[in-house]
Amino acid sequence: MPQITNQATAIYTSLPTSERETTDIISSDYGVAGALDIFGNQAILPGVYSPQLSDAFWLPSHVAVTDALMVGYLPSDVAWMCMSATVVAHLTVPYHDASLEQDAPVTFCHLSEPITSAWPRLRNFS
Repeated sequence: MPQITNQATAIYTSLPTSERETTDIISSDYGVAGALDIFGNQAILPGVYSPQLSDAFWLPSHVAVTDALMVGYLPSDVAWMCMSATVVAHLTVPYHDASLEQDAPVTFCHLSEPITSAWPRLRNFS
């Protein structure tokens, strides 16, 4: 997972400072969220959350960001919750691993509603 944590850090730090201050990372796959929480540089990365499986219950109520890096979501997947959504990168996993993370889109979303309001529709128990 170091590859993904390095990519996520590079994607996040490439955002303008004003956007980094208002952005958290939302991953469709709890594995990415867990990897970033455990192996990511917590001094650099923002909050990282996933609406998949039991992680769906762990979004803190105080999260009040206005933007999100949506890992594993295409703009069409999150258009309902974004004023604008743009793919800014794709993850690559070494060794041609055919995992959920391979080539996963990373979409920058300017939220149209608080993430706490959108969260129930993002929940994925598969």
